[in-house]
Amino acid sequence: MEENSSATSQPKCASRTKQGGNDLSTDMSNLSVGETKRTDFLPWDDYFMAVAFLSAMRSKDPSSQVGACIVNADKKIVGIGYNGMPIGCSDDELPWNKESLDPLQTKYMYGL
Repeated sequence: MEENSSATSQPKCASRTKQGGNDLSTDMSNLSVGETKRTDFLPWDDYFMAVAFLSAMRSKDPSSQVGACIVNADKKIVGIGYNGMPIGCSDDELPWNKESLDPLQTKYMYGL
């Protein structure tokens, strides 16, 4: 027996994605009419701030942990980062001091 697609039937939604040469299909027609999407999801600003917060947790600086999440107008993350030693500099060989009589013995001379 063929299914009638009249206005009283369940809404149909299908998506097709081509990935790695495979055709992936998702048929969501089995959702019941009473089901609705979640409303308790994170707002975009909270989501991006959480990404920045998690990035800050990568910092090895004992006194300040800073994270960043750069987002474009389409709400896509285009960059993340945190305060760490510059690429190529060992965090075991450079100082982490905030203050010292010798400025070369503070972290600020090395970009932190």
